[in-house]
Amino acid sequence: MRKPTPLKTSVLSDLYRGVTLQSLVRGYGDEAFVVARNQVRQARRLESLLPHQRAFLEDSATRHLGLVAGFGAGKSFALSAKMLQLAEDNPGYVGIAMEPTFGMLSDILVPQTIDLWDSWGVDYTYHKGASEFEVRNADGSTSRCLLRSFENVARIRGINASWALVDEIDTVKPQAAVNSFRLLQGRIRTGIKPQIAVACTPEGFGWMHGFFVESEDPSKRLIRAKTTDNPHLPESYIQSLREQYPPELIEAYLNGEFVNLAQSNIFSSYDRRIHTTTLTAAEHGEAVYVGLDFNIGNSHGCFGVFRQEGGRQVLHIFGEYKLKDTFEVARHLQQKFPAQTQRRVVTCYPDASGGAASTSSTKSDHQILREAGLTVHAERKNPPVAETISHVNSLFHRGLIRVNERACPNLAISLERWAYDQAGHPQKGGATDYSHAGDALRYLVWGSCNGNNRTHRSGYRVY
Repeated sequence: MRKPTPLKTSVLSDLYRGVTLQSLVRGYGDEAFVVARNQVRQARRLESLLPHQRAFLEDSATRHLGLVAGFGAGKSFALSAKMLQLAEDNPGYVGIAMEPTFGMLSDILVPQTIDLWDSWGVDYTYHKGASEFEVRNADGSTSRCLLRSFENVARIRGINASWALVDEIDTVKPQAAVNSFRLLQGRIRTGIKPQIAVACTPEGFGWMHGFFVESEDPSKRLIRAKTTDNPHLPESYIQSLREQYPPELIEAYLNGEFVNLAQSNIFSSYDRRIHTTTLTAAEHGEAVYVGLDFNIGNSHGCFGVFRQEGGRQVLHIFGEYKLKDTFEVARHLQQKFPAQTQRRVVTCYPDASGGAASTSSTKSDHQILREAGLTVHAERKNPPVAETISHVNSLFHRGLIRVNERACPNLAISLERWAYDQAGHPQKGGATDYSHAGDALRYLVWGSCNGNNRTHRSGYRVY
């Protein structure tokens, strides 16, 4: 029997030319199939992420998204993954990924992105000369990811982008960060899911803290992560960090916390997430307690009420002021608490020096307050500063003071930023003097919370 003549290779090649696995699968190119395939692909990617990385990727609705993380927590990995997600969520549009310098782009972001996208099988091209990535999307469109320096942000003028990423923003000088971010916000004006995502290791109370914590609003979300949240790190890495850095830096670099990195913080026991209150006003006629710090043209004060919680009296501070002189302070308190003033249940704990001379007239500051119908509890001399600071920290530690940080932004900043100088004294003066609101709190807490186990009558002049 005659054997059949085998087909030549060229004939087979002609027969199957242009045939792919995708073309053999019915409906592979249909829109529903593409959507399902992308959902499966996205689910597999998410499975490889840590919880904080996953939260960073899954949130595509918050306009301003932040990730603050300790060393080794996977922040760079999350940024590269986020860049891909933003490119795919905005097919055909332009996005901007930024490091503080071009050197950091080439040393950090680009290698991490190439490694990750290669492992995920992403269809992309990296144009080194143009400093950009091109991502080819499932719908056939191409998304461009421009790589730019945040410190030279002026070069993005004229670009209409749908999203932006910024890494290590707190390493940029504070005012430069504010100005650059404002310009960046103005460039995000197109796209399907516009978003700005920012990530960094905390560097003190810098831009991240000011934008996401001090100025919190519904358009912002901050995700936090610790080094120990990454189970893939060897224990020796974490131990080396503990050995290398002092405790206050460990809070920042290991736990991803915002701390005062310059010097030791004065109110070290305060944590705005723990010692917070939603109280915004006193009840009608409820006794109000006020701490006052007198300064020429810059008088600070804070006020609150006591509430019973679990058998303990807790001081809830729900308001502050910053006024020119003591006359304005008196009028402000009268208008703020008319019923309490009439009943003489507004009790002031001022700077003791206010009894000798006024910052605004021939009358003493204490006399001005008393004539306005306010009760004044004043020590004959100011208590030792170290004792008052220790007393405030002790009460914060025991959960006996709460501060409405939104209603008292100056006080909250003072609690977090007022520090000791190199000689170990509380810093005073200069362009960043955080002492005034802190002094007002010291007087209030020392007086109203029985500092040094005193009664209100011992050592006080009462008007």
